[in-house]
Amino acid sequence: MTREQLRKNIRIFEDQEFNLAAGKVLAQETRYDCTRFPGGEINVKIGGFDVVPAPAMLKRLPLPWQGELYWADIRSSDDLMTLLLLRDAKARLGKAKPGDILFIPYMPYGRQDRACGQGEAFSLKVFAQIVNGMGFAAVISLDPHSLVTNALIDRFLPLELADLLPKDGILVPGYVVAPDAGAALRAKRIADKMDRPLLQALKVRHGDRVISVVHQDVPCELSCLVVDDICDGGATFLALADELKRKGAGALSLLVTHGIFSRGLDALLEKYDTIHTVNNISGITHPKLKVL
Repeated sequence: MTREQLRKNIRIFEDQEFNLAAGKVLAQETRYDCTRFPGGEINVKIGGFDVVPAPAMLKRLPLPWQGELYWADIRSSDDLMTLLLLRDAKARLGKAKPGDILFIPYMPYGRQDRACGQGEAFSLKVFAQIVNGMGFAAVISLDPHSLVTNALIDRFLPLELADLLPKDGILVPGYVVAPDAGAALRAKRIADKMDRPLLQALKVRHGDRVISVVHQDVPCELSCLVVDDICDGGATFLALADELKRKGAGALSLLVTHGIFSRGLDALLEKYDTIHTVNNISGITHPKLKVL
């Protein structure tokens, strides 16, 4: 029986004690096979472990933890099922520990943080119930979209964008810009960290069209850094760029925690000199796209 080999978006790091060898920081990672049966079911089988270069983000997470760290880059239901199966397989091997940590870089269903209409599901709550059932000592995520996540997931630890920024790598702008009310607190924390003034924009939707409103001028063609948690298609940022230029802004750059970039970068890079992201979900590479 032929099984399809699946991409492994779930990783388990067994050793929190990072070792320095030949100039590289190394960690122990669980080795496993992940396949799909012809009927569609997923199967996992855990082997030993490999010593691998530790991902840069792993070294930036709160340490130490007392068990293993499950890195769950959940892009699909297959990934969620793989995580559940690995958790069960570890338990059956006697290796599921009370101190195990779950790291979900991008929190799925964060934008479905309520049932928006009759007949719709409360998707984030459903996802949270699944995560809570796995019994991790803590669940860590990068800058979740909704504060509702904090209330739904047990022992949840959100990492804020301001705490993830490196000491250098982003030119200090004239203004930090919040594109809408939902981004205000996040942008303010960045502005405070950079010791720059905050410019608050408003977002207005007219059907499928997004209009940005900025109530003050930008003096002396000062540069602006637009800050938000997610860039999906980018319509909000395109409309905002036009409005900022109309108000007198100089060079524009964009900082987002999670770069989905579902419509690519071409339109954005016509208006923004540089795009920064912490979590490049898209996998797109470009000289003007900087992964922090």
